[in-house]
Amino acid sequence: MGPIYPIYNPNQTHSVNHKVISPKEHEGQSFKDVLEQVVNSPNSVNLSFSKHALKRSQQRGINFDQDDLAKISEAVDKMGKKGTREALLLYRDIALLVNVRDKKVITCVDRERLKQDVFTNIDGVMIVE
Repeated sequence: MGPIYPIYNPNQTHSVNHKVISPKEHEGQSFKDVLEQVVNSPNSVNLSFSKHALKRSQQRGINFDQDDLAKISEAVDKMGKKGTREALLLYRDIALLVNVRDKKVITCVDRERLKQDVFTNIDGVMIVE
């Protein structure tokens, strides 16, 4: 398993993408070409978290590493291709409520809270492994 990245940092934007680019790796390429490679990379994570989701994940001790974020992002993409607007993703022992069009996690719920919460206005559910 790779390093664990906290998803909350008040000094950072709320978009999650931890791709580090080495200048030597792309020497002689234009910025446009490098940007396209990064965006189209299979490891690129295009997922953001609402302030509410960040707060809840911090309160509940929920953290994701880069592999977790890539799996969640891939699931969101699949849901979008099926026309889903609001999704409930079940990943490990965490439920994520996601606005699929905006690729934004609205809230995160751990196992204990799952027993008490009611989710409404969901048009898709996916178990992410």
